[in-house]
Amino acid sequence: SRWDNWFQLIEPLISTTPLQVTAGNHEIECDGVTREVFQAYENRFRMPNPTMIPAKTEPFPPDDVDPSWGCGTPSVYRGSYDGGNAYYGFTYGPIRFLALSPYSDTALGSRQYRWLEDELRNVDRSV
Repeated sequence: SRWDNWFQLIEPLISTTPLQVTAGNHEIECDGVTREVFQAYENRFRMPNPTMIPAKTEPFPPDDVDPSWGCGTPSVYRGSYDGGNAYYGFTYGPIRFLALSPYSDTALGSRQYRWLEDELRNVDRSV
C-alpha cells in the first residue's frame, strides 16, 4: 500500500528520530468498499487520546466518489473526524505540544474546542 511504501522510505529517519503526526488531507484516504476515511492513519499510529473515545468519522458520500482517486478527492471531503488520533497533546521536556484537527468540530463548545481550552488553561506558565 501507499502507506507501507511511505514507511519503508522514511524508516532510516524514523528509526532514530521521534515522529509525531497529525491528520491532514493525505490521511483522508478512504476504503474503496466502505468509503470509511482515516482508517490507514488510525491503524498505523497511536497518539495520546485525550477524549478516550475511539475515532468517529463520516464516510465519503456516494455522490463524492471519484473513481480515478479510488474514493473521493480530499478537497471535497465534508465529513468530520473526532476522537482517536484526531487531536492530542503531549509533553516533552518543558514543552507541551498540541496537535489540532482541521476535520474535527472547532465551534464554541465543541469537544475539540473544550479540550483546547482545558489544555491552554492548564499550561504551566512558571517554566
